[in-house]
Amino acid sequence: MKKYRIMEIICIVILVLFIGILSKEETLSNKTVKEVAKAVTAAVNTEGLKKQKELQIKKEFSFTVDSFDGVYYIKSDDIMDVREILIIRLKENQTSDEAIEKIEKRLKDKQTLFEGYAPEQSAMLKDYCLKQKAGFIFYAVLEEKETAISAFNKIL
Repeated sequence: MKKYRIMEIICIVILVLFIGILSKEETLSNKTVKEVAKAVTAAVNTEGLKKQKELQIKKEFSFTVDSFDGVYYIKSDDIMDVREILIIRLKENQTSDEAIEKIEKRLKDKQTLFEGYAPEQSAMLKDYCLKQKAGFIFYAVLEEKETAISAFNKIL
């Protein structure tokens, strides 16, 4: 009888822990877009990449900067250079679904464009990073993708 009672208690504890893990919300970072961008860009080679203005962000991704708490976007002015970094800080209680869909659509269009005639750039586009963490969306097409991801994870 005592054996069954102990098993019941263990099952209840495990169930409570499981529910706690499932219901745990990701905590939002208190970092700003500038802080995250500074950490990421310091870790990788950004030579030839320039910060883009709101109009260019809207043109490239079909969303406005005002939709988010902050946006940082750098890319090359050279049309044959696909390297770029986009960092978005979501507003509190904002979902990332729409932004991620637009990023993926643009990426797919760009992959199709470069597929036939620029194999190195096409390969880089296929090895992109798109990550969401602590209220941020991080998108990068870089040779040093792993270094950039590491810097992004470390700052948050």
